[in-house]
Amino acid sequence: MPKFYTQRRRIAVTGLRNTGKTVFITSLINHLEYFDPKRFDLGKLGIISGFQELTPKKGPVFDYASHRLRMGRDGTWPIKTKDGSRYACSFKLGGKWFSDFQLELRDFPGERFADVGMYGKTYEVWSNDLLNAWMADSDYITHVRPYLDLVEQESLDEDELVSEYKHALFRLVANYKPLISPSTFLLSRDGKQPSSSHKKEATTVQEFFVGIDEHSQFVPLTSDAIESDPDLADEFESRFKEYQKEVVYPLVESLRECDRMIVLLDIPMILQTGPGTLNDSLESLKYVQIAAQQSFLQEWGKLAMMAIPLPAGWRFGQITKVCFVAAKSDKVPPDERDNLVDLLRAMTLGSISRTNGIKFEHIHASAVRSTKGGQDPGSLVGRCMFDEEGRKRAPSDDEMEYSLEKEVPDDWPNTWKPNDYVFPDVYPKIPRPVFKPPKHSNLDEILRFLL
Repeated sequence: MPKFYTQRRRIAVTGLRNTGKTVFITSLINHLEYFDPKRFDLGKLGIISGFQELTPKKGPVFDYASHRLRMGRDGTWPIKTKDGSRYACSFKLGGKWFSDFQLELRDFPGERFADVGMYGKTYEVWSNDLLNAWMADSDYITHVRPYLDLVEQESLDEDELVSEYKHALFRLVANYKPLISPSTFLLSRDGKQPSSSHKKEATTVQEFFVGIDEHSQFVPLTSDAIESDPDLADEFESRFKEYQKEVVYPLVESLRECDRMIVLLDIPMILQTGPGTLNDSLESLKYVQIAAQQSFLQEWGKLAMMAIPLPAGWRFGQITKVCFVAAKSDKVPPDERDNLVDLLRAMTLGSISRTNGIKFEHIHASAVRSTKGGQDPGSLVGRCMFDEEGRKRAPSDDEMEYSLEKEVPDDWPNTWKPNDYVFPDVYPKIPRPVFKPPKHSNLDEILRFLL
């Protein structure tokens, strides 16, 4: 077969908290490695052959083999990935004419995107922006009021401020609020996440840090507090700059190198947890957009880190395609899944309207399709993770049919309450032999768009 040319793609895979990035990447790689056009239809692009795993030039490597083994062997979802990782591979794609492809998938923790608010800012500006955002939202004020009151006192104590700030962040975590920064409290550098159980609040506050480590913690201060205690403010600013260097700038620089982006959104979870989660998710999408658009100017070397409003074709590393994905669509009956796309489009209108030069697509998908439609309308069959009393079941091969009380709407309701919509969690249905990729919904359609 004659060779046409080599193409390279760097795809950023991100999403909000617990949207299934690890499962998504694992299933996608599995289908690339053991390609079967009957299971993974790339249409006119042709077929994949000559798959080879490569070693990324830098960054932690995505542990594909372990994740795939765990899902097939244990019948459970993989553990949370650590603080960002990469997977690289090469393959041939085509028919009579083919192209060599080099593909790199970059896993970006959604928990980190709240830190994008630090990008290119001083410590004081970041502090004011974060505190003002909290104070403008009544859902946040309830949880952070004790800290806001403390920071207004005349005498400030570092240990007391850090402790109260972490208690405030714990309450935000427990109530699914995304604006949590420094994000190391939400996702530690080694991939650990805090418990949302109030019984473990004291332990969580002690074990998780707001900074690089225990000795580099910092919290936002008001302008008045900065003026009243400049020594403490200077110390926090120094730690803030270290955090920017170690966490924030590497995140944005790595995204800047990508030319495609996948954004996973868990629409069933948003419906189940209520309109507050919807509004918080919209706020998080703004940070994803900001991160995706960052670039820097090279002129006689690297001059500065900044956002530059240039035409898309002129930007180095510019992301030119973004695929918004309504993930975990198998938690919804098959005839209601198109409604997920309608809700997804409504959510992302703001992000699209603020962006130029990027092609967008909206697709519902399930990386590991673990349910099927039941006999009754609005019902599904799967291996439910919890019983009717909320107790966790052990993984087994036993499937059960269950019904959803409410249909997925085709437009966001004006108002609704948490648990008005309920979408039970299920265990993954994935073959144990690694050469048999799991059933999926629309992974191939996503890749067709991005390639």
